[in-house]
Amino acid sequence: MMGGPRRRGAPMPRMSIKGQGHILKRLMKIVFENYLWQFIAVIVCIVVTAYATIQSSTFTRDLVDVYIAGIIGGTKTMGDLANAMIPLGCVLALGVAASYIRQRLMVNVGQGTMLKIRTDLFTHMESLPIRYFDTHSHGDIMSIYTNDVDTLRQLISQSLRGAVQNTPEGREGMALGQYIAGMGFSNVGLGIVHSMAHGLSALYDTPHGVACAILLPVGLEYNKSVAGERYRAVGKAMGVMGIDEMNDVEAADATIAAVKQLSADVGIPTNLNGILKEEDIQFLAESAYADACRPGNPRDTSVEEIVELYKSQL
Repeated sequence: MMGGPRRRGAPMPRMSIKGQGHILKRLMKIVFENYLWQFIAVIVCIVVTAYATIQSSTFTRDLVDVYIAGIIGGTKTMGDLANAMIPLGCVLALGVAASYIRQRLMVNVGQGTMLKIRTDLFTHMESLPIRYFDTHSHGDIMSIYTNDVDTLRQLISQSLRGAVQNTPEGREGMALGQYIAGMGFSNVGLGIVHSMAHGLSALYDTPHGVACAILLPVGLEYNKSVAGERYRAVGKAMGVMGIDEMNDVEAADATIAAVKQLSADVGIPTNLNGILKEEDIQFLAESAYADACRPGNPRDTSVEEIVELYKSQL
């Protein structure tokens, strides 16, 4: 990240000549390591295209000075002109083919190089600890992440009510939002909300989305002690008023309240009363603890603590 984090809306810092040279050197290294022969072919195609262009310009001059003047003067015939145009046509056809090949190769080299850069970037970013993202919320590189995540949060929070009301805009927004979110959590894992919800769907046929929605405030409250400072961005995306002036605890509580209000607005039950049976709680807690989603939870948990979370919802 060049120059460290910067405030939103600030102008991009001007890169030094030395910095530009360093970036160009790294870029060419990627090209040579992955696309050497294609790069050489591009250079050859550029030379062929330039040669065809020069030949075309030269023939245009000779067409007037030599052939047209010669035909008028009787020293040249139309046959001579046709014989001269045949090799020129071949050269121009070769130039057109070289230009087409060059463009196709450049697309392949350009897109492939960009993919390589992005893959290396995201591979490196995935190896960074969570605390890096907590302390580097903005900046030239982090904006790639934060802008997309903020947009996704806003898309879901603004579309869910409309989707439940069956408006086209709401359904479209939620279809896109759930698709992108699904790609996200497929790569980073989930937490106890999902692990606790799985058992409810298995035992009681509770729709998984409904089970997750009921348990989401529970999970947010439970994880607040270790991740509450990260709730502010969620609350901001959901439109919580005055959240920038709140401290971390207030912002977390306001965000949880906004999530509960959203659930109420779309008809999600406030607890598991009428769904959960007390005699099943121990089994459900053990299953949730063993669930593949549980290790992704930001706060360490136990079977006993999950039992208490279930009981709080009766």
